[in-house]
Amino acid sequence: MLVIHEKCRPAPVKKTLSCFIPAVFFVLQGVLSMELEGEVHDISAQQGIEIPPHAKHRARNNSDAPVEFIVISHPTTRAIVLTSPDRPAAPGNGAVS
Repeated sequence: MLVIHEKCRPAPVKKTLSCFIPAVFFVLQGVLSMELEGEVHDISAQQGIEIPPHAKHRARNNSDAPVEFIVISHPTTRAIVLTSPDRPAAPGNGAVS
C-alpha cells in the first residue's frame, strides 16, 4: 500500500492522469475538485473519491485556500503523480495528457 500526502495551493492542476491501479483521494482540509472521466466532483474535508484503474482524472484546487489530501493506492506504485505550479510532471511518470 502507498499513501501520499499532498497540499496544493489555490491553482488548478492541468495534467490529466491515468493510473493502472485503483486509488482513493481523501480530503483532509479544503475542497478538491476531481474531474473523473469528464464529470466533476467537489470533494470536501473528511470525504473521498475512488478512482478506478485506467480512469482518466484531474485534480484541481478551485478555491482561494489550500487543499490538503492523501492518496491511497494498492498495490504500491509511484505512477500516481500530481502536477501543479509547485510540482511539474516528471517524464515517464505514467501520466497521460
